[in-house]
Amino acid sequence: MILWDNLAGIVFTAMVLALIVVSVPMLLDLMDTPAALAIRTSIRAVLANPGPVALWEVPVTAVLLPDCLQLGPGPCNRAPGSQTR
Repeated sequence: MILWDNLAGIVFTAMVLALIVVSVPMLLDLMDTPAALAIRTSIRAVLANPGPVALWEVPVTAVLLPDCLQLGPGPCNRAPGSQTR
């Protein structure tokens, strides 16, 4: 069960990354760009360059992994209303 949850998380993360890696900077830089065009451009860029995009994701994963494993003081370990001592 844990394996399937992790695989689902990896697939979801890859899809989100493909959607935003180019589209968000494109929308911020070019204010008159339609969102659909930015998303299509982002997906095409990821499909054309999967290696560099995956390599770019490694440092992001390295920063977030300890928190997801509940080893760090990040937001995953702080539930709303919890008391810290």
